[in-house]
Amino acid sequence: MKGFGYSREKKLIAKAIETRNRAEMAKMIAEIRQNLSAIKRADLLFEVLLTQPAGDRLWVYGSLLPKDRWQDMFPEVLRCLYEFLTERGLQPGKDFGKHLQSVWVSRAVSSAMLPELPDNLREAFEKFIEGGFVSIQDAPPGEALEKQLGVPFMENLVQRMKLRLPTLTDGEAATYLNNIFNGVHARTALWIGDFFWQFPEEERLSRIFELVLQEKTEPNSDWILDLIYAAGGESEIQPNPEKPNDQVISERGIELLDSVYRGGESLSSIMERMRVKNPPQQQE
Repeated sequence: MKGFGYSREKKLIAKAIETRNRAEMAKMIAEIRQNLSAIKRADLLFEVLLTQPAGDRLWVYGSLLPKDRWQDMFPEVLRCLYEFLTERGLQPGKDFGKHLQSVWVSRAVSSAMLPELPDNLREAFEKFIEGGFVSIQDAPPGEALEKQLGVPFMENLVQRMKLRLPTLTDGEAATYLNNIFNGVHARTALWIGDFFWQFPEEERLSRIFELVLQEKTEPNSDWILDLIYAAGGESEIQPNPEKPNDQVISERGIELLDSVYRGGESLSSIMERMRVKNPPQQQE
């Protein structure tokens, strides 16, 4: 919309958003409706919204955008919610995160945050909750899994990924991340993207995910080892005494993998490829 004009209207719309003035917003929308198509009106409003703080944008989405449009705007509303919550010192994956086509927030966070919000912004959040776009969780989705495993799985996995990614080519990393993202989410409903705020290499990550979308990947099986390590199974992976370059994974290691991963590749084929065996017996 650069060079499109309507600077007066944009300023008035921005002011209406800032002051939470629904009547003025309706007036401006009616005014530009006479001269602009629906697509151009949406472009103009989106251009204005991109200049507004996260809280102001949330007010617009929650208060003015019909519920049946929330899913259409999911990536932008999701971005806005993440920005708004992280500005308040909350951590993705621990205090809030993505769940399918919605956002979850811990009950402790919502109980503390909602009463402190201005009335109009609290109203917008409550509409998101009522509409199922924001859900309240008694505990983070990964808490039950980590209790079952007896280890901090997500913390372990993030550390493994930080060590592993610099050793891989972009094509290998595409295979690695694709399996971890999709396989862990399919098995546990955990969204690994919630933890990527800890990764500094945004440019490389964007390049890797573009390769995933283009299906330009290279063979890699390190994700298998790192998922087992993260699940507490480091002792379940040993060098093959007959072929030191091969890994031997115990049946217990495969059970741990099964508890955190489900994907297109069957566990039997993984076992065959990774030469899975019972762990070597300790000498008395």
